[in-house]
Amino acid sequence: MIHSRSVLFCLSFFTALNCWGVENQLNMPEDIPIIDEAKNGNPQQENDYYNEVVLLRPNEPNILGFRKDANDGWFLDIKLSLKYPIFHDGLYKDKNERNIFPLWSFAFTGAWGQYLFDRESSPVIAKRYNPEVFGRWWLRDKHNYFDITYGHESNGQSIGSWNTYSVKQLEISSIVDPEPGDKVENARDYISRGWDYVGFTYKTRNPLDIYFFEKQNKGNFFYGKTLTTYIKFRYFLEDGLLQGGFEDFNPWEVFGPQCIEDDKSDWTPECHDLNDKYSRNRYDGLTFIFKNDTVYGSLFKGLKTALIYTTGYKDAFENSTIRLEHTINYNDLPIMVWVQSGYNSDLVDYYKRVKSYGIALELRY
Repeated sequence: MIHSRSVLFCLSFFTALNCWGVENQLNMPEDIPIIDEAKNGNPQQENDYYNEVVLLRPNEPNILGFRKDANDGWFLDIKLSLKYPIFHDGLYKDKNERNIFPLWSFAFTGAWGQYLFDRESSPVIAKRYNPEVFGRWWLRDKHNYFDITYGHESNGQSIGSWNTYSVKQLEISSIVDPEPGDKVENARDYISRGWDYVGFTYKTRNPLDIYFFEKQNKGNFFYGKTLTTYIKFRYFLEDGLLQGGFEDFNPWEVFGPQCIEDDKSDWTPECHDLNDKYSRNRYDGLTFIFKNDTVYGSLFKGLKTALIYTTGYKDAFENSTIRLEHTINYNDLPIMVWVQSGYNSDLVDYYKRVKSYGIALELRY
């Protein structure tokens, strides 16, 4: 069984590595000098421009590493995230090339965890499937834009009732030769979650013209790319085009059979209170990202530090999640260490307060 899981791991690794390699080889397509020459009407360069432009690019950073959640064991953490422009090249458009309509793209992000060390058969657990379409308006330069988004986010699991959850618990408890991590509580990994959402993303770089490091007069040791800020908002729909009715927290996860009736009028007051207390919009939907990149001219080719703050838009700032990432790009090997405190450790346990940390290759730098 572990051999088939290893195949999935290898495919995910090499696909992500290829995306990272293409991006580094092209030095970010929007920054290639040849593209500027092609857009200025150089016929010879125009053919090279269309040969060089890669349409399939990373969206969120692609991750391959190991992760530890306080309520879970160590697992292999895999995230693959790609985007593809729809009827355009995906590159920055200056004010002479823009119109009132946004430029649309399709994106997909998937995340999986493989429990290599302490579970029978080293299972791969789907954590997140997130297809979305977004339309982008470029603003004053290539570092500033505004996106509108329609997306779907789920964990790809199938348990949606107390009965199927009980069967999964029984299945785990019946393992003949269990590993240390084969606990009945692992049945939670298979509870289905899913939402459709609409939202927006605003990105701006250095709006106050603040530089953390200036380029040195002697040589090219380091210089600052300065601060980039993202504001992201997602409104979770009760009934969406892709999801249908949302799959949020189920009160039977806490109270068991007394909250399993399809007719919510038969629920106890405790079931209703918990259903509202643990709704997704209290824990997620509003995100602020502050990121600073510093580029070096030696073996240390760059540092990236990011602070990510997430909260819900219902009773905003009541439930907060803070994540700190630090990436060192040493000789084209971007190693990231990160810590997180708060909620949204994964889609199943989004309402549980959990401390997490990990180390990974951030295959987009």
